[in-house]
Amino acid sequence: MREKKGLYYLMILAIVMFVGVGCYFFYDLVLKNYFHFGENNSLVDEDARKKQIQNELKVETIKETILNNAYLSDEEKELFLSVPQVFIDQVDYYNFDKVINQLKNLQVTYRGDIDRVGDTVGEYDYEKNMISIYGVNSFSKAPKAVLTHEFLHVFTDFSNDNEGKVFYETLTVIMNNEYYGNDYTYDNAYSWFINYAYVLGEILGTDLLRRYHSNTDVNTIVERLMAIINDPEKARKLIELVKCFNRNVKAKEDQTVLDEKKRELETLLIEYYETKFSLKMKASLYLSYFFNQDIAYRSIAKHSVRDTFTANYFDLFVEVKDYRHLFVTSEEDNYLTLKVCTKAVKEKNVYSKEDFFKLENNNSFKKRIVAVEITPEGNYEVEMVVANKFSLYQVKSFELQ
Repeated sequence: MREKKGLYYLMILAIVMFVGVGCYFFYDLVLKNYFHFGENNSLVDEDARKKQIQNELKVETIKETILNNAYLSDEEKELFLSVPQVFIDQVDYYNFDKVINQLKNLQVTYRGDIDRVGDTVGEYDYEKNMISIYGVNSFSKAPKAVLTHEFLHVFTDFSNDNEGKVFYETLTVIMNNEYYGNDYTYDNAYSWFINYAYVLGEILGTDLLRRYHSNTDVNTIVERLMAIINDPEKARKLIELVKCFNRNVKAKEDQTVLDEKKRELETLLIEYYETKFSLKMKASLYLSYFFNQDIAYRSIAKHSVRDTFTANYFDLFVEVKDYRHLFVTSEEDNYLTLKVCTKAVKEKNVYSKEDFFKLENNNSFKKRIVAVEITPEGNYEVEMVVANKFSLYQVKSFELQ
């Protein structure tokens, strides 16, 4: 009887020890990762909670300041406040007091008497704290994408503005597109740099992009580049190439000079990208799209096109539907998305000279002229490839497929 009791107690003790050890490991491996116990921690991270409350109050202050601005119309206020998420995401990076002072007295003027200033249809003068929209006399006729683009400049501290204008302006285009839902083609002034900006954005990371857009100090870019490749001269050279390339484009320099600068710029971007992601360009579908589209198109056509004829003319019918987002990155489907042709046919027709020139001027995305011959009668025999079917292709993998 005593032996049975002793065995019973041993079993109870073993069970208690087993449960105790199990509870210890459950705490150590699971609970400790979700709850912070100890001298300097509490169940709720008070510092993070306070920061969140402060940022919420700042966002409300931004909204109230815009609503109380006596110089803005109700339509302008409604447009600017239509996407409060941009304030929520950026508020940590703002020079907040300066932003509020600018929002108090911000004005918008419509200059129907001036068609444009150079290539510019709108601009923000931070010294006058005024947005000017050219070629229109009223809000109703103003291009809303240009208005929201210029509005985003109000949130930038330009006191450290040094050397990086082209990248800053292109980032503003990207931010405007992602938050306000505009088409990236609305601003052609820096369209030549858009692909480079997306690659550089992937290299630098969203946090750096937000910081730089709020305070245009190019040194922050140089520091991030040096964290990838510890070479200050290489980082500075990339910045100089961007500036130099932009000057050459603006001045419409010789194409040979542009091509040389373009190759130098691309070589540096590829080096930083490959170093950061440990992925060679030739193995990256994403990077190939920007720098060697033949490689990218062959890979995409292989997975989306069933007939050889369409595959041969695949490059004629590819356009960007949406870039991979750099700022609004919370969506599940954050991919470079292309509109591609999955079925095309060939057509041949004869046109008079007058009709041919009309046709040439209306050469649309769905029809591409591939060959033209003039007949003995003076007419134009035109061979066209016509896209019959399209689909969207998402570049989901950074690796070549």
